[in-house]
Amino acid sequence: MVSTLSMGNDRGPVSGARPLTMHPAGAPLSSIVFRHVGAQIAEGVLPPGLPIDDRIIGDELGVSRTPVREGLQRLERIGLVEFSPGRFTRVTPLTAQDVQDWYVFAGTQVVALIDAVVANLEESIRLHAASIVDEVARHVDEPEHFTRSYLTLYNYLLAQGGTSVHRTILGETTFALARALRAGTHDADTSGLTAQHLRLLGDALRSGDRDLAVDSARAVHLALGRTTEGGRRTP
Repeated sequence: MVSTLSMGNDRGPVSGARPLTMHPAGAPLSSIVFRHVGAQIAEGVLPPGLPIDDRIIGDELGVSRTPVREGLQRLERIGLVEFSPGRFTRVTPLTAQDVQDWYVFAGTQVVALIDAVVANLEESIRLHAASIVDEVARHVDEPEHFTRSYLTLYNYLLAQGGTSVHRTILGETTFALARALRAGTHDADTSGLTAQHLRLLGDALRSGDRDLAVDSARAVHLALGRTTEGGRRTP
């Protein structure tokens, strides 16, 4: 099964979805493996604990085992795959603490990117970012829609406010972030608080209020830090 979720590439994340099979021209074979397997893990097609057979991946993609191993090693570095030499390769477990940690990571990056967007970029970019924030706020209670709209915001901010270093490093982690977003659930209080702060963030982006935008973005992720997994509040 081939995923159609597009969350990043080797030149940085993209804000729109495109089929995973549409790889950048001349992309290294290991990058094709990274994107193919990473997207399937992020979407839950390959669930936690599932063994991964590099021979099957190679047959699916028509590549040798060397780029398959290289692609899987990249996934290992972002915590999606684990190796036990001579025993197994499998998708890593995802704990409630993992989910919380990814929200903390994303929050740190988004706050910095919001600051850059409001401080340095033109009004049209701020207004477009605000419209994406509105979309995120509308879907706080819908995990799949929330994940997609949040990633659209994350990638847009990264494309507009991030440096080439940001885009390279953060783009590499987007599959792991997407998996964590899908795993998290929110109680009614958390959802309401998150939506409230998102609305304030959207207003701040429209008005160009840098301090309010940064404070609201930080408050959004403090609220999301109360994420639960499987109905259990994270520690």
